[in-house]
Amino acid sequence: LSRLNRPEKAASSLEEAIKMNPGFKQAYLEFDQAATELRDFERCRRVAQKLVDHGGHWVNCWQRPLHFHAGDDPKVTSTPWHDPATFELVRLLENNFAVILRELEALT
Repeated sequence: LSRLNRPEKAASSLEEAIKMNPGFKQAYLEFDQAATELRDFERCRRVAQKLVDHGGHWVNCWQRPLHFHAGDDPKVTSTPWHDPATFELVRLLENNFAVILRELEALT
C-alpha cells in the first residue's frame, strides 16, 4: 500500500499486524517506512518501542535502521557503537591510509 501512494493505509494495516503479532519484524520495518513518509516520527518511535520491549531487532526506539535486518544471524547488530576492529574494511582502510592519501593528493 505504501508503494501505491497510500502510506496512511499502509501504516494503519501494519500497525494492526503488529498488534496481532508483536514479534513480526518485517511489519515494523515497513511500518517505519510508511510512517516516516507521513513524517509522523512520534508514531514511529512509539511503535518501534514495542519491538524494543519485545526484545527484537532494535535496541532503542530512536535508532531504527533498516539495514540491520539480516534474519536471525545479523552481520551488523543494532548497537550505538561498534568496535572498528571487528570490521575488515576498517583494517584495510587504516592499513592503506598512506596510499589513499597519495591518491587523493594527486587529484588536487
